Amino acid sequence: RIGLVAPIASRFLKDLLGEFSKNHEGVQIELVEGDPTTHIKAIRDFDLDIAFITDTFPCCECDSMPLWSERIYTILPQDHPLSNRAELSWPDLTREIFFIAETGLRQELHGLLTKRLAEVGYRPTVLAQNVGCDNLLTLVAIGRGILLATESMAERCSLGIVQRLISDEVIPFAAVWSPRNDNPAFRRFLSIAKARRSRKTELNASQDQ
Repeated sequence: RIGLVAPIASRFLKDLLGEFSKNHEGVQIELVEGDPTTHIKAIRDFDLDIAFITDTFPCCECDSMPLWSERIYTILPQDHPLSNRAELSWPDLTREIFFIAETGLRQELHGLLTKRLAEVGYRPTVLAQNVGCDNLLTLVAIGRGILLATESMAERCSLGIVQRLISDEVIPFAAVWSPRNDNPAFRRFLSIAKARRSRKTELNASQDQ
């Protein structure tokens, strides 16, 4: 059982799940969406084997391992004045009305938005909408506001909206699990994750040389 806080769009996570599934076809995978607090409690209670959450979240009594980072985007109407820019900075986003999707990352994204705009002397307007991401994208498309999203969510953009990268802003993600969990299937999954992380680190080091 695997906990998620964001859509499975990260190449690292998709490839990890794909490799495990290919080598262990007899193991059933159950995905559970939720927020980090709920996932960590479930891990402690052995209701989840592992969760992929933001690396900044405190994980008492659990082990963790950073795995990947996702860039942060704003999603805008196609005719928005900022849509002709390749990248945006936080000062560009003052005076905007924001939506944040009801996912496990809502608290993290809201905190990031509030912190970054406070640094430029602005308090953002965030409108609550008790709807899914697809309906939020419709509200953006008709010009009711803009959406703050991670890279995995931004990839879902459709007709009438555009995604624009926020310069130099990322959210790191990590795997979290209980060191007391002796589930053999989980241990094999964790072993594959560690191996993929090691290969990724070596590749990044070679590219930096």
